[in-house]
Amino acid sequence: MVVSKPTDPIDSQIIYRTVCDAASQYPTLVQASAKHLQAYLDHPGTMEQLQALAIDKINFPLDARRLAMIQFKNSVSIIDPAGRSRLFNVQSQATVRARALEFVFEEDNIARIADCNALIIAKIARSDVPSQWPSLIPDLANIIQTRADFFLSNPTSTDATNTLALRRTLHILDEVLEELSNLKLPSGVRTMASICEILYSPLVSIYDKFSGIVQNVISVQTLLSSNLQCPCENLIAVFNLIFSPCMKLMLWLWQKAGQPQFSGVYQTLVAFSQSCFTLFPKLFELRMSLILGLQQSLASDSRLASSFPSSVSKSINLLTHHIWLYGKMFRRMQQLSTKRFVQMPNANDIVLYYWNQIVKAANGSSRLIEDSPGAVYPVRIIVQGMVLFRSGLNAWANKENLAEKVLSQDIVEEAVRLLLTQFIPLIPGDLEKWSNDPEDWLNEEDKEEEAWEYSLREAVYRAIGFCSNRLQDTLDFDQWMQKNLIPEAQETNPNYRIIKRRIAWVVGRWLGDESRHTSAPLVWQLLRHLLQDRSSSSDPVVRLSAAVALTQCLDTTTFDINLFLPFVGDFVTLLTEFLMETDTWESKNKLVKALNMTIECSGVHVIPHVNAIIDPLPGLWQAASSNEGPDNLFKTSLVIMVTHLVESKPYLEDDGLQLWLTAIRCAPSTPGLIALFPRAITYMTENLDVLGTVMTIVESYIIADSNAILSVHAGELCAAFRSVLSTAVKPNLKELIRLISLIARMSPVELWAGAMHTSGLFGTLVKSLIEDKDDYTLLKEYNYAFARMMLSSPDTFNQLVMNCAPSLGMSETQVFEGLLDQWWAKFDVMAEPQNRKLVAMGIASWTSTGRHEVLDRLYSEVFNLWLDVFGELKEALADEDSRSPLTTFWRDSRTEPDDLIPLEAIKTLEAQRRRQIFIQDPVINVKLTDFIRESLQKAEIACGGADVFKSNYLAKADPNVLTQIQAALSTGH
Repeated sequence: MVVSKPTDPIDSQIIYRTVCDAASQYPTLVQASAKHLQAYLDHPGTMEQLQALAIDKINFPLDARRLAMIQFKNSVSIIDPAGRSRLFNVQSQATVRARALEFVFEEDNIARIADCNALIIAKIARSDVPSQWPSLIPDLANIIQTRADFFLSNPTSTDATNTLALRRTLHILDEVLEELSNLKLPSGVRTMASICEILYSPLVSIYDKFSGIVQNVISVQTLLSSNLQCPCENLIAVFNLIFSPCMKLMLWLWQKAGQPQFSGVYQTLVAFSQSCFTLFPKLFELRMSLILGLQQSLASDSRLASSFPSSVSKSINLLTHHIWLYGKMFRRMQQLSTKRFVQMPNANDIVLYYWNQIVKAANGSSRLIEDSPGAVYPVRIIVQGMVLFRSGLNAWANKENLAEKVLSQDIVEEAVRLLLTQFIPLIPGDLEKWSNDPEDWLNEEDKEEEAWEYSLREAVYRAIGFCSNRLQDTLDFDQWMQKNLIPEAQETNPNYRIIKRRIAWVVGRWLGDESRHTSAPLVWQLLRHLLQDRSSSSDPVVRLSAAVALTQCLDTTTFDINLFLPFVGDFVTLLTEFLMETDTWESKNKLVKALNMTIECSGVHVIPHVNAIIDPLPGLWQAASSNEGPDNLFKTSLVIMVTHLVESKPYLEDDGLQLWLTAIRCAPSTPGLIALFPRAITYMTENLDVLGTVMTIVESYIIADSNAILSVHAGELCAAFRSVLSTAVKPNLKELIRLISLIARMSPVELWAGAMHTSGLFGTLVKSLIEDKDDYTLLKEYNYAFARMMLSSPDTFNQLVMNCAPSLGMSETQVFEGLLDQWWAKFDVMAEPQNRKLVAMGIASWTSTGRHEVLDRLYSEVFNLWLDVFGELKEALADEDSRSPLTTFWRDSRTEPDDLIPLEAIKTLEAQRRRQIFIQDPVINVKLTDFIRESLQKAEIACGGADVFKSNYLAKADPNVLTQIQAALSTGH
C-alpha cells in the first residue's frame, strides 16, 4: 500500500478498510494496519474521517468504531491549534464540531466512545471557544435544560434515550469546564467568566430541583423495588453529574473572589454555599438511613442472603460519591482561602457537623467504619471530616475570640478522649499484620502515602503531632520518662511490645522537635535498651522504631556529644548487627540512616568502632547490586556512610578504601562524594602504603567527573602528583603517569595546564624524560602523556615547555630538542599499535604549531615514524582486504582492550564510563592520514606559506621518502 504525501488526503475507503483491519482478530493484520493508520494521521482529512467512522453505527462494527474514536482522541490531544488548521480546513473543522455533539446519544458504555468524545470537545474548546465555536456553551446549556426538564417531569421514567443524552451532555460540559478553568491568560479568564454568567444560575436551579426529588423519591422501598432500581440509579447518577460542573464553577469563582474585578460574585457564592451547607446534612442523613434500612432488610429477607442487588449497590456508591464530592469542595474552599471560609455563614457549623459524625462513628460499633462506599461511615469521608476539623482548629485559633465561640469545653474534651482512646490505639488488623510480618508492618505503617487502609490513623498522627509545641510547657517529659516510659520499656510481658513501639515513637517525636530540653542520658539509656532487648516482649518493630527514634534524637541542634559519648560503641554495634539481620531494604535504609547520623554526630569519637561498621559493608553493597538487590536508595545511603567514615578517620584501612572506591564506581553522580576528594589528595602524599588504591580512587573520580574535580582541586592534585613522583615505587609511578594522561585526554586544557605549570609538575615530567634515568617502560608512558597534551592543545603544550625551561636551567631550544630526542629514542620500544598511532598523531599535532625544532626533524625522524605506523596499519590487516587499511587491528576486531575495565568494575557504572571514553578516543575515530594532512597544512600556514615550508623543510627530505608520504596522504593508504 503506497502512502500519499502528507499534503494529500487519504481516500476514505482506504482509511475505513485500514481501521477495520486494525480491529480484526489477526495479529499480523492488526500490526500492519496500525502502522499504516499511524502514518495516515499526518494527512489532511484523516481525523475527520475517523470521527465519521466512529459515529456510523450502521456500516461499521463496534470494535472498529472504538478504535477510530481512540485514534481521533489521541491525535486531537497532542495537536496544537496550528497543526489542527493544517489537518482540517475551515469546513472540516465546522463539521467535526457539529458532529461531536451527535455523540450524546452514543450507547457504548464499555469502550467509552462517549468519554473519548467528551475529551475531544474539551481539547477543541480550549482553543476554539468562543472565537471559533461560540455556540458550544449555549448549545450544551440548551440540551441540558431541555433534557433535565423532561427528566424532572417523570423522574422514575424508563426513557433511556433522554437519560442517556442528559448524562452524556453533562459529562461533556464537565470536561469542558475542567479544561477552560485551568486557563491562566487574561483572555481565558474572560472566557471562563462569561461561561459562569451563562451557566451558573440555570445549573444551580436544576441542581436544586434534583436535590428535592432525590430526597423525596429515594428510599429503601424504591431501591428494593425491581421496577424502580434502574430509575433510582439513573436519578442519582444525573444528580452527581449536575453537581460536578456546579462545583467547578463555584470553586473557580471562589478562587477569583479575592480579585477586585470579581468582587460582585461574593453574594452569589454565599447563596450557593448556604444551599450546600443546608443540603449536605440532609443528604448525609439520607444516605445513612438508607444503608441502615437496607442492612435490616438484608438480615430479614432471605432473598437478600449475601448482598444488595447490583443496582442497589450502584445507587449507594453514587450517593456516597456525592457526599465525598461535597467534602472535596469544602476542603478546596478551605485551602484556597481559610479566612473567607470561616467567615461564611454556617461554614463552621458544617465542620462541626462533620466532627459530630466522627464522634458518633467512634462511639458506635467498630463495624460502622469501613473502607467501603457501602459502610455507614466510609473511611474516606471520616478522614475528610478530620482534615476539615484540623484545618478549622488552626483557623479558629488564629481568629480572635472565634475559638471560644465555636468550640465548647465539651467538644475539646471529647476530641481529646476520642483521639486517645479510639483512633490512636492499634486495631486488631494491625496486630495481626504485626505478628505475621513485623518488618513489613512497620515499613507500611511508616509510609506517608494516602493509602486508605491506614490513612485514618495517619491523619490522627499528624494532628496529634501538632500538639507537641503546646505541651512542652505543661508536660514534664523527664519525669514522665522516669516514672512511666522507662519502667514500661523494661516490662517483660509480650503484650508490652505494642507499648514499647509507641514509647520509641513518642521519644523520637518529642526530642526531634528541636526545642525540647531533656535529660539526654535517660533518652540514650531508653533507646539502647529498646534496641538490645531480644526477649519475647520485643521484636523487630520495636527495634526499628527505636532506630528511627535515635535518628530523630541525634538530628537536633541541642545534641550534646559529651552526653552521648558513653553510648557510641553500643549504638554502633547494635545498629550494625541489626542491619545484617533485617530482610527488607526499607528496614536496612532506616538502620543505615541511623548509623549515618551516629557517625556524623560522633565525629572522631567513632574511630575505635570503624572496623565494626566497615566489615559488613562490602557484602551489603554487593547484595544491593545483585539481581535481587533493587534498592538504589540503599546504595546511596551506603555512599553517605562512606563519606562520614572517611571524614571521621584520618587514615582508612584497605577495606575502607575499597568501599570508597566501590562507591565512586557505582554512584550515578559524584556531588556527594566530591567533598571527600581532598582526603584522597592527603592520602597520596602522606600514606604511601595505600598509594596504589588511592590513585585508583582518584582515577575513578576523574572518570566520573573530571571537570568538577579539576575546576576545584587541580592545583592541589598536581602538587600531590609532583610530590609522589619523587617518592613512589615504579608500579605506582606508571599508574601516576597514566592518570596524568587520562586528565589531559578527558578535560579541557584550561582546567589542568595552569595547575601543571604553577605546581612544577610539568617541569618535573619534562626533566625526568630528558634525563633518561628511569626504565624505558616508564619513560614511554611520559611520551604517551605528552602526546595526549599535544592532541588537546599543541600551542598550550609549547607554552608549557617554554615556561618550564628557566626552572630546568635550560634554554627553550634545549628543552624542545631533549623532548624530541626522547620521542624518537623511545618509539622503538612502543609495541602496542594504538600507542604508536597516538605518538604519531601527537608529533603531527606538534608539527602543526610551526615550531622550528620540530620541523627541523620533519624530513627525517618524523617522516620515518609516520611511515612505520602506516606500514603497521597495513600489515595488521593484510589478510582482511575488505576492511579499511586505516583501521587498526585492535579496533577493527570489535573487541575492547583486555585492560580497559578492571574486573572489580565490570558490573558498575564506571564500566560504561570507561567504554564511553574508549569509543570517543580520537586515536580510534580519526584517520591518521587525514590528521597528518591537516596538521601539515596548519604547519605551512604557521611557517609563512607553502613555498617557505617546502624550501625550508620538505626540500631536505629523501625524494623516495617524500613520495611515499605524499602517496599515503593523497590516497589515504
